[in-house]
Amino acid sequence: MADAAAHLVDEFLPDVSVRQLVLSWPPTVRMLCAFRPDALSLTIGAFIRTVFSFQRRRARHAGLAAEGGHCGAVTVM
Repeated sequence: MADAAAHLVDEFLPDVSVRQLVLSWPPTVRMLCAFRPDALSLTIGAFIRTVFSFQRRRARHAGLAAEGGHCGAVTVM
């Protein structure tokens, strides 16, 4: 895991500010996502859409929306 993180930081991610968010589910949802890849995809997708929406709103509020920034995500299960 540490090697993968080092590779992302050193070789893949650009030299810009990065924020790490962690999503943790209650045990029942965790088990559902462990055995149902479609449920995992839906929950991760909803989480990422929510975070990106929040970031776009903050950028607009700060007057940065016209600068053409983009959101990106790396997920690790």
